[in-house]
Amino acid sequence: MKANRISRQSPLPRPLAVATALMACGLVAGGWGSCEPSLNQDPSFDLWCGESLCAWRTDAGAVRRVPTWHERDYGVELVGDPAGISQLIGERVRCFRFETLAEVEGDASVVLGMDFEDDGTEEYFAPVPGNDWAAVMYTVRTPTWYTKVRFSLRKTGPGRARLAHLRISDPGDCSGAPLPLEGRPLGATCERDGQCASGVCGPSGFPYRNADDQYLTCGECRQDADCSGDTCGLVPDEFGLHAACVPEGSRHLGERCLQDRECASGVCCSEVCSSCCDIVACPDGLLCTLAEWPAEQNRLWQPRPWQCAPGQGRAESGAACLRDEDCQSRRCVGSGALTLCWYDGRSCQSDGDCPPDHASGDCVALGVSDGRCQ
Repeated sequence: MKANRISRQSPLPRPLAVATALMACGLVAGGWGSCEPSLNQDPSFDLWCGESLCAWRTDAGAVRRVPTWHERDYGVELVGDPAGISQLIGERVRCFRFETLAEVEGDASVVLGMDFEDDGTEEYFAPVPGNDWAAVMYTVRTPTWYTKVRFSLRKTGPGRARLAHLRISDPGDCSGAPLPLEGRPLGATCERDGQCASGVCGPSGFPYRNADDQYLTCGECRQDADCSGDTCGLVPDEFGLHAACVPEGSRHLGERCLQDRECASGVCCSEVCSSCCDIVACPDGLLCTLAEWPAEQNRLWQPRPWQCAPGQGRAESGAACLRDEDCQSRRCVGSGALTLCWYDGRSCQSDGDCPPDHASGDCVALGVSDGRCQ
């Protein structure tokens, strides 16, 4: 597989080549054209822990600290046949920019590989040019979904291979098709069935959109016909929300849903189990409006149910409720607290249950779970 774009410069005298290559931004011809921060640690192989690189894992052979383009500029030599190092990066971006500075003898070769999800299968590999310390830059579009990637440098052959610089950065975007990535787990965003380990790229919900701005994730069903008596509903997972078969009526007021049959109320409105919606009117002329959370718990977005006159004390005995203020009796009793993640509305017990950051305050108590007015 070839990179999207490769830019090569004619070899310069060694001090000039690297001085040009390693300057920051606004560089003259012959150096790098990027100024983004490095995604990989120790791009110039400066950090050594004894006989090993601190930030890079030695996967085969050995490594040696050696002079590179200048006798006082040290980098790494990959020693052995084969020899290799790698580094795992957890940051997700749309494009990688690679900048390399190396010298590889004719009877040796060095390959740069990328293993998305660190599962032992490389989705990309390309030779590292080693023409007398000439600066090389190119970009590669990443897969439309991934969570981590292991970068590797592998050397084969009896000749010497020395590297002064491998910098990986995020230019924001670049041309070319995204790299393919199959075998995606449940909850991973997808564009087609073949990308998913389950074989189903199915419906999902806000905020999990794919590269085509569609709410699609790898799931287990698309419709009720796939579920043998259950209903195709929305369930949380490690990576997001996905469609799976769930018992009919198993979701309570305020919980996330995919369709009406999933909710005990029989109403799924704006992807949240609700008491009413624009097509399910309220009795006695009451207005169907979004439930209001306490002001200190309001966020930029929060899954909220639609209710008939929420917080106005109009719900009769036996009606579904979230808070005491919903009921004529001022008593809403249920199975416990309704605690949801503000980001995607999944049920939670603590902040650690809530993606994407598991930060303090992400798991919010919003009312009573499975509440009924007394």
